[in-house]
Amino acid sequence: MNRKPRHGARMGAVYVIEVVDKKTGFVHSREVVKNLVPDQGLDLIASALFAGGAIPPNWYIGLYGGDYTPTSGVTAATLPGLASEISSYQEATRVPFVPDAITAGSALNTSNKAEFSFAASTQVFGCFITSAASKGATTGSLISVVRFPSPKQVDASTVLRVHAGFQFLSL
Repeated sequence: MNRKPRHGARMGAVYVIEVVDKKTGFVHSREVVKNLVPDQGLDLIASALFAGGAIPPNWYIGLYGGDYTPTSGVTAATLPGLASEISSYQEATRVPFVPDAITAGSALNTSNKAEFSFAASTQVFGCFITSAASKGATTGSLISVVRFPSPKQVDASTVLRVHAGFQFLSL
């Protein structure tokens, strides 16, 4: 019987994306989606764990509005242009990804969900996690990127809430 050998650990991010009414808190839509950890993110993790590589001190969640499907070769330098990063949300920078205490191999922002507010109607196709805070920045490292199963329509009456987290599983 031929079986593929399993090596190492599996890892990835899971996102819960919600469009929430600002006044009532009613959740108009909610989707759970798994990410792509691009080669740049995998290399960063391997370098930090096994070769003394630098670990970025902070992570930020950004949004994109292009009809773009992420590939493993996308980087922090190429994503804003390829995916048409959205910069029209009201927060001054990409929103910080602030995980709770690490538990059972998971880093989740359960207590600090990222929220994005908009002044005008906007269609959001996906989001990403990067080490650069500035909207549109092409520096830093890209650790995660995800395309939503369906685009999210947001406007001044709603908030786009992103609950994200990484999980490492032993195989």
